[in-house]
Amino acid sequence: MVCPKLIRLAIPLILFGLQLDFSHANVLHSVDVVTDHPAFSIILIKTKSAVSDYRFIPMDGGKVCVDMPDVSRGDAPREKDIGKGAIQRVRVEENREKHSTQVIVHLQPGVPTGEVVHRPLCWNGSGQIILLVDQPQGVLYAAAMEDEAKRLRAEGKRIVIIDPGHGWLDPGCQNSAMGLDEKTIVLDIGRKLTELINQTGNMKAYLTRDGDYLPVMTKDDYSGSWKDLKSKSLSARLEFARRMHGEVFVSLHLNWCPGTKRRAEARGFEIFCLGRDGSQSEYDKQIEDVDNSDLAALDLDLPDSQVDAEVGKLLFAMQRDITMEETALFVEYLKTELLGVRGLVPREPPIKTRGFRVLRTLAMPSALVELAFLSNPQDARNLKTTEFRWKLARSLYEGIASFFQDRSNGDVYKNVEFEPQKVAVPDEKYDIH
Repeated sequence: MVCPKLIRLAIPLILFGLQLDFSHANVLHSVDVVTDHPAFSIILIKTKSAVSDYRFIPMDGGKVCVDMPDVSRGDAPREKDIGKGAIQRVRVEENREKHSTQVIVHLQPGVPTGEVVHRPLCWNGSGQIILLVDQPQGVLYAAAMEDEAKRLRAEGKRIVIIDPGHGWLDPGCQNSAMGLDEKTIVLDIGRKLTELINQTGNMKAYLTRDGDYLPVMTKDDYSGSWKDLKSKSLSARLEFARRMHGEVFVSLHLNWCPGTKRRAEARGFEIFCLGRDGSQSEYDKQIEDVDNSDLAALDLDLPDSQVDAEVGKLLFAMQRDITMEETALFVEYLKTELLGVRGLVPREPPIKTRGFRVLRTLAMPSALVELAFLSNPQDARNLKTTEFRWKLARSLYEGIASFFQDRSNGDVYKNVEFEPQKVAVPDEKYDIH
């Protein structure tokens, strides 16, 4: 006969052993949904570690399921109502007997389950499974936008490409103490700048991203590692600028200074561009690797026949020199206008040359603007206010307009009467020291 006292002692040990065994199981962290990408909705399933043997199951009733063995639900919500893009809602169900968790996605009516793409993604050592669903009218929207830009440029409008940096899983720099992140602030400033430009009548601005996503990428790009995904996104920003027939390209960012001692001193704006010092080798490398596809990206007036390699290099070099000259003029105008923003100071020197990926184009003058330091307490306080963001957007508009004014034949790009601009409430006044 088993002693009751031993049974009472054994029960907690058995339960503890089960918990210990369960603690080794993979855990679902979250299910994130992105619906503001113009081409497709994104469902990102995050787990503690990679799930190599998950099953993707199309279901009746406009649903798809991702079944993940040896994964517990963790603290993930059981259900999310979305109601946007291609997604109605998302459910999470756990089968404790089978030690598995299912993520069930309810699609919008008319969205076929056969068009849903799924694949794993490696990110910071954790597991990711991505589902990509075509947005209703997403492809038509992108084509219509490109046709509009082509038509507007043919009518004489100047096309400006605004690139808010980072996005989605890449927040850029973050000031956690003030609840600020780079990707959100630069998107807000980019939208304000776009609003100002589009009121002029003779300029049209397009954003590389108008939401919290990585911009202008095809579903095939979502594969491999997170590093690969970011690299593809940088190239896609420039490809978008070319497809939209951009005449200038401005990438918006915020700076960060590591090290507590230096943060109080490091502040202000700086502008990066390709140039003859430091980044000249970037251009030289492009000339060495030039081929017909590179030349086509420049929209040069070339015959349909095969272009001789040496002629191609010469044309590429000529276009390089023209673009570099225009870029130098463009960034000077941006610098002049930013110097006029109260509370904003320049770094020394305010203009620097670098071979950043988003600057490697000869199709248009391009600039990457670090508007301020999110790590600096005063810059961060300013960036938190609506008024300061409008000031930055207005100064960038003035710089772009001055550049086009300088190159125009009497067209007026400045001194436009804007609609009443939003004003900050009194407690949003920013520092001007």
